[in-house]
Amino acid sequence: YPFYRDGFALVETFYWGMEHQGAIAYGNKYENNIGDWDYIIIHESGHEWWGNSVSCSDHAELWIHESFCTYTEALLMECAYGYKAYLRYLDINKKRFTNKEPILGLYSVNYNYWEDSDMYYKGAWVLHTLRTMIGDDALWFSILKGIQEKYRLGIVSSPEIIQYINQRTGKDYTPFFKQYLEYSSIPQLQYYVKKKGKKYILHYRLFADVKELRLNIMFATGNTSTLKIDAGSEWEEAELTKEQADQLKFMHNYYLVNAV
Repeated sequence: YPFYRDGFALVETFYWGMEHQGAIAYGNKYENNIGDWDYIIIHESGHEWWGNSVSCSDHAELWIHESFCTYTEALLMECAYGYKAYLRYLDINKKRFTNKEPILGLYSVNYNYWEDSDMYYKGAWVLHTLRTMIGDDALWFSILKGIQEKYRLGIVSSPEIIQYINQRTGKDYTPFFKQYLEYSSIPQLQYYVKKKGKKYILHYRLFADVKELRLNIMFATGNTSTLKIDAGSEWEEAELTKEQADQLKFMHNYYLVNAV
């Protein structure tokens, strides 16, 4: 907890809630229960870390506050009820997307003109997608904690967050963040399976605004088996067995990607 000496208080108010350092305002009458907790309390309390301690350098970058903070709601579900509950919680939030405007606002104008809540719910899905692509939960959670340690009680920019993630993972996720933060559209995975002689060939490509974007994507090929591909803007192929072809299914619960 970043403000140990200040303490923590939950102050009842006449409005939903607001993140104030050491004194979270709450006034929702304990009605927004998901599981056995009110998500407004969890969200506003989460801002002690994402917003009050680690703060964005420009108002356009409020995703650093809201996306990470909304994602912590899902993490609470995972911690309390397991990974499947985490996925169900994210699925509920997915229905709240509008995809009408970028998550990232305009710089240097004290931007506050968002007309939707995509920086919250869609932003949480961006982080969920990144976690899936990294594929190493120990590393993922150390990155979240590392951001809090490195930038504690400080101001940070989006490029600094992205650079930190790149450095920790050893991979360049700059195109990933460029697509999901600067464009409103969701990448589209186009794929089909075609039989060629006795072989089954999966043809696939990624359609996105950022042409250099590549995504590591998994398909389910049975109850427990998976197939991983690395999709980019050009058509590529992967050979399947008949069993894999028959049971091929895009794992939509793990990626912020539209598959057609």
